[in-house]
Formats: sequence, C-alpha cells, structure tokens
Amino acid sequence: MKKILIAAIALLPMASYAQSEWELPTQKQQQEEVKVVENKKIAETYKPDLSPYLAGAVPEVDGKIVFTRDIDLSGMTAQQIYDGAYQYLDTLTQGSRQKPNGESHIALVNKKEHSIIAVCNEWMEFKHNVITLDRSEFRYVMIVNCKDGHLNATVGRINYLYDEGRATELKITAEDWISDRNALNKKKNKLVKLSAKFRIGTIDRVKQIFGDLEKALKKA
Repeated sequence: MKKILIAAIALLPMASYAQSEWELPTQKQQQEEVKVVENKKIAETYKPDLSPYLAGAVPEVDGKIVFTRDIDLSGMTAQQIYDGAYQYLDTLTQGSRQKPNGESHIALVNKKEHSIIAVCNEWMEFKHNVITLDRSEFRYVMIVNCKDGHLNATVGRINYLYDEGRATELKITAEDWISDRNALNKKKNKLVKLSAKFRIGTIDRVKQIFGDLEKALKKA
C-alpha cells in the first residue's frame, strides 16, 4: 500500500505538467483573441480622416474641374510678382517629378498683362517600394495672372494616363474620374475605390503646388 502511494505521489508533477500543456493552446488562443481586439481598436483609432477629400474638395467651373488660389502680396508690384511666379514655374516644369520628355514647359507668356501659362506632365506616385511602383502620368495646365499686390493661379485641364501599354491602361480626364459625381458614393460620404487614389493624389498635389508658389513669392 505504501509503495502504491509513493508511486502515485511521484506521478503528480507529470500529471500537472501534462495538464498545463493541454491548457496552453487555450491560453494562447485567448491571448490572440485579445490581441485581435486590441489591434482592431488601434486601427479604428488611427483610421485616416478622408473628410478633406469628400464633397466639394474638387471644384468645378462650368462643368470643368479647376482649382483656384488667390494670394495677396501686399507691397509687391505686378512685375515683381510676375518675375517670381515665372521663376517658380520654370523650376516646377524642370523638377524631378516631371516626365523627362520635355513636355513640361512654360508655354505662353503675356508680359503686358503679367500672365503665364505652363503645361505640366509629371508622375503621380501612389506606392513606391522595392517590390511595387504604382504611378500615373498627371497632366495639367497652370495659369498665373499677376496684378499689383495680388496673384491668381489656376490648375485645370487635368487628365491621367495610367498603366500605359498594359491591359489595365486608363486614359481619362479629371471630370470623368475624380469629380464629385464620379468619385463619391450616392451619399457623398465615401470615396469610390477605383478612383480614390487619383482624387486624393490630385488634391494633395495641387495644394502643394499652390503652397510652394506662395512661399516662393513671399521670399522674393
């Protein structure tokens, strides 16, 4: 009887160990479930704010998409503003974003009216890493009109050329692709998946162009 009791006691640690091993997967599963919930909460917390890209973010004039920026430059003459704007547009059309084919250039100037027209054909990158390069040609016309103390700039005649030469090639105007009627759902509270990256990229890029122009002029 004594030998049987000793043998039973000797087996207790092994039984306890075996039991804990069977319980580990359950504990791990519970931990993973907690992590999933936590990750979901984090993702919801850091969900990007798309409100700047919803209804009204892409302005239209007589059915055409035209972005406009008015910049007050008190104390500067029309000629000074014109010279600064010309220098900025010359830099823009020769920048690293532009396609290296000479299409981007200052097309026309009116020195008397202090106006400049620039044509741009640049790359709009959506994703760029070691594995993937997702981008589109982004073509637009920028017009600048200068007066004493004031500049008016517009970006219009926008179109895209995506995946040229492939089965997925897309050649389309901004009006048919990123306008409110084509790039938003019926409730105007969500972006249409196919054109979302073009709409976001265009809004961000035009904002950057106008911002850089204003900085350049205020440094002049």
